[in-house]
Amino acid sequence: MAWSAKELAISCLAGATHFSGLAGPVRRLTRSKIPILTYHSVSTPEGDVPSCLDLTRMRVTPREFRRQMEYVARHYNTVTLEAVLLSRSSESALPPHSCVITFDDGYLDVYENAVPVLEEFGLKATFFVIGRPTASRELPGLHAVHEILDRAPVTRCVSAFRKAAPDFFSTGSATKNDLCQRVSHYFFEWDRSTRIRFLDVVRAELGSETTRVYRFMEDRHIRELRDRGFEIGCHSMDHEHMTQLSDDELRADLRQSREVLGGLLGGAPSLFCYPFGNFDARVIEALKREGFACACTTTSGLNDQSTNPFALYRVGVYTGTNFPLFVFRLVGLEARSRQLYKLFKSALARKGLN
Repeated sequence: MAWSAKELAISCLAGATHFSGLAGPVRRLTRSKIPILTYHSVSTPEGDVPSCLDLTRMRVTPREFRRQMEYVARHYNTVTLEAVLLSRSSESALPPHSCVITFDDGYLDVYENAVPVLEEFGLKATFFVIGRPTASRELPGLHAVHEILDRAPVTRCVSAFRKAAPDFFSTGSATKNDLCQRVSHYFFEWDRSTRIRFLDVVRAELGSETTRVYRFMEDRHIRELRDRGFEIGCHSMDHEHMTQLSDDELRADLRQSREVLGGLLGGAPSLFCYPFGNFDARVIEALKREGFACACTTTSGLNDQSTNPFALYRVGVYTGTNFPLFVFRLVGLEARSRQLYKLFKSALARKGLN
């Protein structure tokens, strides 16, 4: 995936910061700030064709992950989200250079490839689990489409997608990346019944396969993580855009996700992570009513005692995040650079120079 000029500039800044040694002083200046790292899949790509995990930048390789965790272990004290919440009520002070590590979705490869590294370095982590794969082994809608794209030839997918949604895209050829990006776009715009009909038609056209491309943790894996001292949180029941749900749908999704994990763990989690980072004031109020204590976003930045516990910033680690960029994000410089860039653009616009 090609980088934009802004992303290229940030990558150059990250490299200059890393190789000049400036990351160390910045890290010391932000020792009271709390980065919350975000991961999805920790796995090795297979074959020459990028999977949807790569096209959506949701994969970090085990080698990259190990190097990143070595840095975290050397420079930070990992804590749980529960510890962060307790520190807000002065019940327990956090150590300097506190850091939270989180994993979204509940991929089995994280259990297989990331957990051994975490335990080797003595690092704490939080796992946000989607309820549906845990409860019924069914994939959430977007994950199901990605699995189809990774399993079937692109030409067959194009034909099936066009039959399921004639206005899905204009006539002509399409690449796997085109399909992946458009699916993400349309799944945000379509209501739930439209998405279900789309999947039904596509599956009827392409046939059903029993081989899983996306494997999620099972009950025993999640319980074992809890027993080994890791923290478990909810990532919704069906990985929907929460702001697109009606009040009843929203309440049912949150309640079911807590019930699934609560029945599995012997106590309902109070931690939440917004699918796609999608939330608003109505979603926050629903979370509070259902007994959640905090929620993580996908907004880049570091946290302190003034951060809204239902709008916690995170530091995304994605496909293509090289090591200098990882450090640049971890110490908070990328978020700050983007803020300064927006201010600069606004200033130019006010002067009519943009």
